[in-house]
Amino acid sequence: MVNGKLVNIPSYQVKEGDLIGLSQKAKQSAIGARVQSNPQGKKYPWLDWDGKQMVGRVLGVPTREEIPEKINEQRIVELYSK
Repeated sequence: MVNGKLVNIPSYQVKEGDLIGLSQKAKQSAIGARVQSNPQGKKYPWLDWDGKQMVGRVLGVPTREEIPEKINEQRIVELYSK
């Protein structure tokens, strides 16, 4: 969910100030159980997360250096250029 609306596009681009969270159905699923078991989640400087409500607010757009996950950007470009 983004700003209270269901979004089913994996590449949906959020912007600063957007609220992101889980739908009621997702909260009751295995994903919701996993989120509830670790309400703190990972801490990112660009995301404010409320584990009890399972909703986060985008505080800003992260720079590449602020993203700790190993992501191969070239493969993403190749996928979308097909």
